[in-house]
Order: sequence, then C-alpha cells, then structure tokens
Amino acid sequence: MNDIYNYFLHSQPKLSKTSLAGFQKFVAKAGNPFENFKIIHIAWTNGKGSVAQMLFSILKTAGYNVGIFTSPHLIDLRERIKTSKWCISLYELAKIVEYLKKIDPANQLGFFEKLTLASQLHFANQKVDYAIIETWMWGRLDPTNVISDPIITTITSIWWDHTHILGNTLKKIAYEKAGIIKDSVPVVVNFQNQIIKKVAAQKKAPLIRVYWKKATNLHWDHQQKNAALAYKIGRLIWIDKNTIKHGLLSVAHPWRLQYLLPNLLIDWAHNQNWFKVLKNYLDQISARWSKTNLIITLKQTKNPDIIKKNFDSVDAVLKIYHPFLNQSALAKKLDLPLISPQLLYQHALKNPQQLFVVFWSLYWIWEFLKELKAHHLYEPSTLC
Repeated sequence: MNDIYNYFLHSQPKLSKTSLAGFQKFVAKAGNPFENFKIIHIAWTNGKGSVAQMLFSILKTAGYNVGIFTSPHLIDLRERIKTSKWCISLYELAKIVEYLKKIDPANQLGFFEKLTLASQLHFANQKVDYAIIETWMWGRLDPTNVISDPIITTITSIWWDHTHILGNTLKKIAYEKAGIIKDSVPVVVNFQNQIIKKVAAQKKAPLIRVYWKKATNLHWDHQQKNAALAYKIGRLIWIDKNTIKHGLLSVAHPWRLQYLLPNLLIDWAHNQNWFKVLKNYLDQISARWSKTNLIITLKQTKNPDIIKKNFDSVDAVLKIYHPFLNQSALAKKLDLPLISPQLLYQHALKNPQQLFVVFWSLYWIWEFLKELKAHHLYEPSTLC
C-alpha cells in the first residue's frame, strides 16, 4: 500500500509549468478518458468542495453513477477519487499506477497530473454517467483543464489565496480561474466579476448568475448560496426539483462546522474568506454560550497575524506531537498557552456551557482527531 501512495506523494514533476501541452500528450496516450462521461468542472477560491459534494449528492439521488474528484483528502489519498459506490479501491488504484508507469516510464508526471489522470481512468473504468471535477489551486493551467468539453463550468468564488501562484491581485486571480471557461459551455456563478464576464463573452459561453439561496443540511448562510449554485446546475441538466431538494438535504461534507461534542466544534477555515464565514457563524450562535474558546492549529509557514483581522482574541494553540512541527515556538511567538487534544476534550466535557472551537489547518485537525482516537476519546468516521 505504501508503494502505491509513495508513487503519488514522492513525485518530482518534470513537465512545463507554463503550458498543459506536455500533460495533454499523456492524456492522449491514455486514450483521452475524459471523453467517456459528462463533466461538470469547478474552479474556486472557496466553496468548491461544498458545491462538488452537493452536486454529488444530487446526481446520486437522481440515480446516476457519479464520479467525483476532489482535493485535499482528509485521511486517505483515495478519498480524492470516488464514485457513487465508494472510494477507488487499493486494487484498482494499484492497477492504474502500473498503467501510468508504462505510459510514463521516465516519471515525468507530477503529483497533480498523476492523480488527475488516475481519477479519469477510474471513472472511465467504472462507466460513470457524470464526473464532478474540482480544479486544484489553479484554473487556466490546472491539470484538470485538459478537459476540452465539459457540459457546465462553475466558479464558486474569487478571493485572495495562493497568490504566489495565481497573482497578487484579484484581477489576476480571476483571470486564472476564468481559464476553465470553454467555448459555448454555460458557466454558473453566484457573484459578479468583470473578468469572468469578459472571458465568458469572448468564448460565447452563457454566463448564468444565481442570486438566491436554497436549503441544505450543511451549516450556515454561505452554504445556502452554494446550494443555489448546485440547484441551478441540477436544473440545467434536467433533474427535477424534488430530487435536487432531497439531494441538497443529504450532503456529506465532514469537518466543515462539525461538532464532535455538543460544545466542541472543528472547522478547517484556512484563509481570510473562510475566517469571515466562521466568525459570522460564531457571532450568530454566541448567545448560546457563556464563553467561546478559540484554539488554532496551523503550520509554521502560515502567517498567524491574519487571524487578528477577524477575531479579537485566540485562547490557545493546539499541542500536536509531530517531528516537523514546533508549536512551542509558535505559541511563544503568539503569547498563547499550548493545550493538548485530550485536555481540550476534557475541558469541553467539564464546561458544557462554553463552546470550544478548533480551526485552521486541515492537516493538523486530522492530527488532532488521531490524538483523540489514540486516547479512545473519539472515533473518526471512515471516509474510504
């Protein structure tokens, strides 16, 4: 199993970063598996995961065999490649790895290209009707953008993120995300952006803007806006309203505003926009609690100062035992105490009138859950 995962995780990409032409040659070698099913292509700054899972739920509810390609994974790499049945099996993934090695003996493909092609080969093998494909962090130069004829594209938001790759202005970021818009293919959005409008007009792609909200089982106002996007896309592919509504009320999207206890909340808000969403949610429920305690988990590469723009104060840094993480230094820099996962859990049990919120880095939230599991305090749900 480790050999399979290492094939992806230890990739050293050798293809051009300024063109998809090199990757397109490998896709052609593999028989252009993208051509075997209908594709909904999603670009994003925030919201792509929620919209993708909503569409996955809607299409499954409608009885279709659906593939979904997402990132990042929470626990297991195979979560990124799923169909209506389940995640890709280790056996199927191993077969695809052997095939990729044959068509790429010099190991030129990087992590993103390998997983993108693996997902499409799996979906073709499973004969899916539809595939929901998320971009990685890019748009125009995203490996998934070798897709030439999606049935619909959607851009869920434009905001500051990955500026070292996408550009340091919202115009530049919008231009990169708009790169997924295809000739004459409808593009669905729930915000106004002049760059997207301009690119859609150039490509004669119908631009459909959604203004309303729809109900979903996922928490909070922004998810109702995401649900409206998914609803509109469902209607564009002729799914009936009741099926869409049922699908929107049955969405699985773990670790987004998820309660481990009635007063212990985790969320992987990881950028400025998501911090605003989390802050708005906490403000709305603040009257229920005598105190809200904020505990952050973050990598040393992240700038902790951005937290001050949205939260008046933070109460602690989560103490994770990991060889590559020096959270003592981070806590000292922020002048905050460290708290272990098990002690935090016990505090939540002893103080039911207080809310405890753990957020920021997705990776360290998973480490947090593993620590709780090791002490028999919580059993993370199996995602594959």
